[in-house]
Amino acid sequence: GELAEEETKLKRMLLQLKTHRAKLTGGLNPSDVETYEDLRRRKGGIAVAVVDKLLCSACNTRLPTSAAAAARDLSQITYCPSCGRILVQP
Repeated sequence: GELAEEETKLKRMLLQLKTHRAKLTGGLNPSDVETYEDLRRRKGGIAVAVVDKLLCSACNTRLPTSAAAAARDLSQITYCPSCGRILVQP
């Protein structure tokens, strides 16, 4: 009984998350979404890293100042030169 309820709850949650994800990715360039998915597969589920004090949060490598600055520009994709993940700087 409890397991069946839990399964139903999780399936409902998964459907909501998939719907939300579809809304979010709907406005993105399909090739960018594919790049993200490819990185997720190759990088153990973590495709995006935050720039924190000129360090990549995924590999802790010190980034060139130009890469850290480029990560602020969300109109282009910037990659960590060490681990290859997508860099963002909030």
